[in-house]
Amino acid sequence: MDSPTFWSCYWGLHVAAIAGLAIVSTASSAGLFPPMATKLVEELSRYGKTLSAHSLFLSVPKRQFVHFYIVGTIVNTIALFLKNNALLWLYQIQVSRRLGESLFVTRFSPSAQMHALHYFIGISYYIAVPLTLYSIADETESLETWRSCFGVTIFLAANWVQFVCHKNLADLRPLKAPAETGVSYSIPRGFWFGFVSCPHYTAEVVIYTALAATARCARPLIFLTVFVVIELSLSATTQHHWYKRKFRDYPIHRHAIFPLFL
Repeated sequence: MDSPTFWSCYWGLHVAAIAGLAIVSTASSAGLFPPMATKLVEELSRYGKTLSAHSLFLSVPKRQFVHFYIVGTIVNTIALFLKNNALLWLYQIQVSRRLGESLFVTRFSPSAQMHALHYFIGISYYIAVPLTLYSIADETESLETWRSCFGVTIFLAANWVQFVCHKNLADLRPLKAPAETGVSYSIPRGFWFGFVSCPHYTAEVVIYTALAATARCARPLIFLTVFVVIELSLSATTQHHWYKRKFRDYPIHRHAIFPLFL
């Protein structure tokens, strides 16, 4: 089995697993399965403000998100050293930007936590993605082709949109956020938040779609993109429902991640 085929199978299994959890969650919400059937998917999709109290003993501080991007930056830098390729350079922009945001822009609540399993899955994800891109680097089109130029343009634009969204979210929290019971939350407004609750997730989907287009829709990246779409849709739906429960005046026209759809 060659490397691209291995990563196709790797992400294909991830897609099958996350899609199965999504189907069980949807069917359970419709009353077709007992509520306990959704417990795993709900807990894995929760972190920060949506994490349930009984999961806190299996949690780590949410600020450790920065570890994801440290690992991703290191692994991708090594891949770039071994194979200088435009696809890897694009991902270096993405993961380095997220590292910088986590260190200098994002304001984590002192009490914000994430599930320990979520943490370890995140670490493995940011190891696997650079290795996937490395495996298909030779299949990447020249950046002179119209499809690659279009993909790079959309990739960079989506990165800018995601940065603005993260900056807007950070500005909702004071520089000295109150600890524990003093934490307060506000409704994000403006920019893409006027359409969806999690536009930073929408931008993430666009980023990976653009990477797939730049890589001539290589099969490993197609599976990776589908996985990102399903996983972020689950997380966005969880956060969207939290906002609606938390704020009585939450805009009713907003969707979770995709305008007019979900």
